[in-house]
Amino acid sequence: MASSPNSDEKSGGVVTTQEPSGTNMPNSRSARAGETSRSRLFKSINLPALHLGSCLALSFCMVYVLDGYLAVPTESPRRVDGQFKLKVSDITTIISAVLTIVKIIVGAWAGTIIWNCAFILLEKRGLTLPQVNRIMSFYVPPLPKSYAEGLVVLLLFLVIPQQLISPLLSGAVDWSPSFDYSTTLQSTAGGSPEANPLSWFWYYYITADRRGSVRRAAGMTTLAWGVSALDRHHSRHVLNDDPSKSIPINSTLYNAIVPCIQIHSITFPMAPPPELVFTIANNSVYDIEEDPTRLSRAGEAPLRYGVMGNAVLFDPNDRPGLTDELPHHDDSTFVMDRPADYMHTGLMYAVIHLGVPGVDGPGVECAKFNTNIFGTTSNNQWPTVDHGNYDWCATYAIVNLTAGIATSETSTYISGRVVETDLGSTDLEIRGGPWVKEAMYLMPDVMSNVAIMNTTSLYTWEDMEGYIDKLIRYSYQGTWDMLSRTYDDVPKTLKLDVRYYQTRVLASVSHARVFAWLGISILLTLSAGVLVLGKKGLCERGIVFDGPVAALLTDSAEVLKRQGRGLTGLSHVTKEDGLGLMMIQGDAAGGFHLVPVDG
Repeated sequence: MASSPNSDEKSGGVVTTQEPSGTNMPNSRSARAGETSRSRLFKSINLPALHLGSCLALSFCMVYVLDGYLAVPTESPRRVDGQFKLKVSDITTIISAVLTIVKIIVGAWAGTIIWNCAFILLEKRGLTLPQVNRIMSFYVPPLPKSYAEGLVVLLLFLVIPQQLISPLLSGAVDWSPSFDYSTTLQSTAGGSPEANPLSWFWYYYITADRRGSVRRAAGMTTLAWGVSALDRHHSRHVLNDDPSKSIPINSTLYNAIVPCIQIHSITFPMAPPPELVFTIANNSVYDIEEDPTRLSRAGEAPLRYGVMGNAVLFDPNDRPGLTDELPHHDDSTFVMDRPADYMHTGLMYAVIHLGVPGVDGPGVECAKFNTNIFGTTSNNQWPTVDHGNYDWCATYAIVNLTAGIATSETSTYISGRVVETDLGSTDLEIRGGPWVKEAMYLMPDVMSNVAIMNTTSLYTWEDMEGYIDKLIRYSYQGTWDMLSRTYDDVPKTLKLDVRYYQTRVLASVSHARVFAWLGISILLTLSAGVLVLGKKGLCERGIVFDGPVAALLTDSAEVLKRQGRGLTGLSHVTKEDGLGLMMIQGDAAGGFHLVPVDG
C-alpha cells in the first residue's frame, strides 16, 4: 500500500484519494465509457451557464423593465385601456418564482462543488469522519495547507454566498403611490340635462323663483370652493354629476366653457363713500330698498343680515333697480329669450359690514370700532343712518374687474363634479357670454348668502382685501354656473372629452442592489472554470458530476476489514470505531476504493 501524504495525522477517520502503483490506469477513471471531452465540458458548464443566463435576464428585467413600472393598485382591474397591467402581488410573485428557480440551480451546482471538494481532499490529504461531516453538512473545510486545499476553499467561497443573497434582490424594489392617465378618451356632458329654457321665463316672472336661484347659486359656490382650501386664482366650474359615470379626481377635461373673472385691483379709499353708494348701502341695511336704490334681484335687503363680513358688490349706475325688465304679473304674453353675450368690465363698489358696536364689541363710534373678524387694522369705517338703538358699521372698496367666460383647453377634476382650469384666470382669454350680465345683477344677493354661510376658504384676519377678492370671485363663478346649469339647454347637448386619472403604484428599483446581487451571482459561473482548471492541474480524478453515486459505489472493504465488518456494516461505522485516516485509491480497473492509511 502506498504511503499517506498525511501520515502524521492520527485523529480518527480521514479519507483521501491515492494513486495506485503500477502501470497506466484505464481511461474510465477520468471518463466514463462513451463519454467525450465535449460532453464532459457541457456537464461542466450547463448549470453555471443556465444560472448566469437566469441571473442576467432577471437583472435586465428589473433594471430596464420593472424600474419605473406603474402597477395597478389592489382594488383596480388588471385590464386597463385594453392592456393587461400587473399588480404589486403579481410582480412580487414573478420575482420570487425566478429566485426560486435560481436557488434550485444554485443548489444543484453547489452539490456538485461540495462532492468534488470532498473527493479532492480525500485524494490529496485524507479526511477524518468528522471532517467529512463538516464539509458535507456545513461546508467547512480543514485549514488549507496545500494548493489542493486552497482550491477547495476557493470553490466554497465562490459557491456558498449564492445561497444567502436572495434578500438582496427581493428587497431591491420599493413601491410608492403614483398615477397615470388613460390612453382612451371618455366623454361627459358639457351642461346639465335638467336645464330648461322655459324656467327662464318663470325666473323673471316670480320673485320666489329668483330667491331659490340665489340659494342655489350660493350652493354652487360652496360646492366648488368648499372642497379645497387651496386658491391659486384659477377658475372653477361645476359640471353635471352623471350617475352613470364616476370620473376620478385629477382627471383632465378638455375645452370646457368656464366662468372667468379677473380682478385687477381692490382699493380702500380713505374718503367717505359717494352719496349714491352710501344711500344704496343704507337702504339695503334697513330693508327699505326702493327704486332707484334697489340692489336685490330677489326682493331682499342683502346687508340686512348683521353678520360680520357680510358684503355686496354693485355698480351704482347699472343695477337691477335701474334696468327692471320684470314683467307685470298680468302680462301673459311675456317671452324671455336666452340672454345675449355680455362681458362686464370697469369699476364696481363693494360694501362690507364690520359689525354693530355694543353688540359685536365695545359700544364705541364706528370710526374707533376695530374689534371684528378682520383684525385690528382700522379702515375707512362709517355708520349707516340710525334707524334704531345701534349703529351698523361698514367700510367700502373700489374694485376694478372684468367678468365673462373663457374656454379652458385643459381643466382638472378636483372633485367628482368640480373642475379647475389649469391656467390662472389672468392667463385665460376672457370673452363675453350669456348669463354674465344677470350674474352681475345677482352678485349682491349671492355674495351676502355666501358670506353668511362662510363654508368656503374665506380667511378674514388681517386680510380684508383677500377676503373681498375671494368672495367676489367665488360668488360670480357659482352664480354663472347656477344660471347656465338651470336655464341653458345649449351646453347639455355638448360632449366634452375626459382623460381619466388612474391611481398607480410606482416601482423604484435599486440598481446598486441589483448589480451587487448580479456580481455575486457571477462568482458561481467562475466556479465552473476554477473547478475544471483546478482538477485538471492538481488531481488525477476528473470532475465528479454524480457525487452521491460515486460515493455509494466506492469500495470501503479495506477500511472495514480493520473492524472485521463486511460491506453491510458501513452504515454502523462511527468515529468511535477508530478507523483512522482514510484515502481513496484507484485500482487497475479504473474504480476507486477506500483504504486505511495508518494500518
